[in-house]
Amino acid sequence: MTDNRRPSVSVIIPAYNGDEFLINCVVTVLKTSYPSFEIIIVDNASTDGSLNRLRKVQAEDHRLNIICNQKNVGFAKACNLGAINAKGKYLAFLNQDTIVDKEWIKEAVTVLEKSPEVGALQSKLMKMDDIRKIDSAGVLINIFGMGLQIGRGEVDRGQYSIPRQVSSGLGAALFVRRKLFIKLNGFDSLFFVLGEDGDLCTRIWLAGYKVLYVPSSVVYHKGAMSRSRESSYFNYYQTLRNSFLLLIKNLSTPVLVFSLPISVIYRVFRGIIMRYSRDYFTALSSSLVYLIRNYGLICKKRKQVQSLRVCSDIYLLKQGILKFVDSNVFINGF
Repeated sequence: MTDNRRPSVSVIIPAYNGDEFLINCVVTVLKTSYPSFEIIIVDNASTDGSLNRLRKVQAEDHRLNIICNQKNVGFAKACNLGAINAKGKYLAFLNQDTIVDKEWIKEAVTVLEKSPEVGALQSKLMKMDDIRKIDSAGVLINIFGMGLQIGRGEVDRGQYSIPRQVSSGLGAALFVRRKLFIKLNGFDSLFFVLGEDGDLCTRIWLAGYKVLYVPSSVVYHKGAMSRSRESSYFNYYQTLRNSFLLLIKNLSTPVLVFSLPISVIYRVFRGIIMRYSRDYFTALSSSLVYLIRNYGLICKKRKQVQSLRVCSDIYLLKQGILKFVDSNVFINGF
């Protein structure tokens, strides 16, 4: 269903063995009140039969489009593939383990239409298993590459009921202007999974746009469904390596020279103090080896990011978008 009076939205859902979560997600999106949207499922070679169930839904509602990959290419690359095939003015990236409020698109689009300076926004994420509690009201990122989800696990008492600027939105429910997404070359597929949203949103800030958290757009999130199937080494490696990538690509040289060594040292001491498993230290070592082996490629990506920069790191620090010393991020972030 389309309505030329309202800007179109392309809802992009990367899928991998989503089973009933994915079907429930798609069904709730199809019930969205907004009159002009399409759904693009990018399936990463699922083996659980969910693709066949999706095709039955597609036969009844042609707003649903399905793209099938021959292998699991990761969250970032799947999102980019969906964006290439998208027709909407806005892209709405959605995790497969979510269900949406029927007004979630309308509320997000209303903000984007009124605020051309906003490049991306995150919906208010509530915990699917306990809808009284907040899953995420946006993300804070410090100059050492650590991220913290605002409000995570807190009972919702209205403390995050006002829209606010955030370092990053969470990719579980993230709206982005399609033209800006394309200009910035989308998500960086080097990230594979984890941190790709923080990297994109940092680049959006550097390009002179804002990233907002919008509480009137509500999505319910199960959380970490795909990653829970992976080994602790895999999750540590993706988290650590990607946090270093975010720093190297996006920070200005003076800030990077200061922050990167401290970030590495802090990760070592944190692992010792918290008595993390051997997998953590193996993943940390592997992350550093990866950075060395791929130095040329990473520098090329850094050059591309810096060429589009219009905001300084100092400006972002003054605005509180990049955090310098924040005990909450250091203690609870990763």
